[in-house]
Amino acid sequence: MRSLWIVLLFVGFLISVHASLNEPINVTFVVCHYAETCYNGIDDNCDGVIDEGCTIAPPVTPEAPSPGGGGSPLPPPVVGGYSLELQAFDAVLGDSPMINVIVKNNSNVETELALRLRLEKNGQTVFTYPVQKNKVHKGETIFVFDDWNATQAGRLYVIAELLDRDENKVLSSRAGVVTITAEFLFDIAIEDLKYVMRPGEDQNILILLHNKGQIEDDLVLTYWVEDALGRNISSQSTSLFIPSDKPLRINVQLPLPKTAPSGDYLLKAEISFGAQKASAFASFEIPLLSEYRSKVLEELNRRLKEAADLIESKKKENADTSDAERKWNDIQAQIHELTRESVTLPEEQFESNTDDLRSRLVRLLLDTHLLHPRPPILVSTYIILMVLFLFGIYTLYRFTKPYWPAAPKPQNATQKPQE
Repeated sequence: MRSLWIVLLFVGFLISVHASLNEPINVTFVVCHYAETCYNGIDDNCDGVIDEGCTIAPPVTPEAPSPGGGGSPLPPPVVGGYSLELQAFDAVLGDSPMINVIVKNNSNVETELALRLRLEKNGQTVFTYPVQKNKVHKGETIFVFDDWNATQAGRLYVIAELLDRDENKVLSSRAGVVTITAEFLFDIAIEDLKYVMRPGEDQNILILLHNKGQIEDDLVLTYWVEDALGRNISSQSTSLFIPSDKPLRINVQLPLPKTAPSGDYLLKAEISFGAQKASAFASFEIPLLSEYRSKVLEELNRRLKEAADLIESKKKENADTSDAERKWNDIQAQIHELTRESVTLPEEQFESNTDDLRSRLVRLLLDTHLLHPRPPILVSTYIILMVLFLFGIYTLYRFTKPYWPAAPKPQNATQKPQE
């Protein structure tokens, strides 16, 4: 009986100490499904901060739950699937039009692919670029074509085809238009835009304009968006004066309709003076809602790497890096904010999203490492534990007192000495 009380006393003591060290807390579920992919490995610390030399990798689609596991089953991870984005800028006779093809790999497999690019006019092939082969990693890989000097003026169709390694099968294709003129009085280029958007969002565009010095009057700038069928779904136009022989960069915004469906789109920009025109275009996409965040992260990570490369090149040239560093910090802040939104998506937002996104997030809640909450300890619980602790001390005292060694009796100081 006595040993039982001692055990109960010890257990009560441990519980009271544990309770005193664990104050009531507000519980927050944190889902960490974004890993920081670094040059030296993976740092999955879920702090939402990008360490130096690291970029946040997009989440991997989890495997479908086993039968009876609850929730909607998910489709299996994507094994293949490639898409193309195309940029092309007008050129003058004797010069080469700049054409960039961005290959997006939606799978986790890195493979070697081939890219074929040709220019057509009136259905006839004007020039076919040498086939480029390269390893296409997960995310985006950029192919640059600028090794052809234009020999014909007019509008040329740019046709890009992504092929397998053996060049037997077309995996994806994209087409656009580039204009070759006899002489440029002015020039235009789209330097930056959002490559991934949502319906109803504003497309932010950075346009470079260059007046070669022969026109001292206002020029008309027009920019618009075309869908996959070539329909103009949004456009704006403005007149502006461009100083002679001095490049001018302007930022413009173009809102997209809230009803714009998911798919591929072309952004076109044109500068004109009477019959003289120069144009440029770039492609972007509106993905499914379930793919939006991961695609935006891919784009931001690509821009972050470009900014980091720009900083390094300026350092080698001993040039000022402040503008490039500001750009890098701004992109880093965007990635941090988007990642924070992705990992703390409130539960009440599940119902407003698609079933696919909801099932993905629920699956992540179940499969990823969570910070499991501790229930708050009530004041009454503290009182009960303290009473048990004091009662245990008293019981220990009563049952062990008979076994305490007897205290020595003091000698009587008034005792008479023996004669």
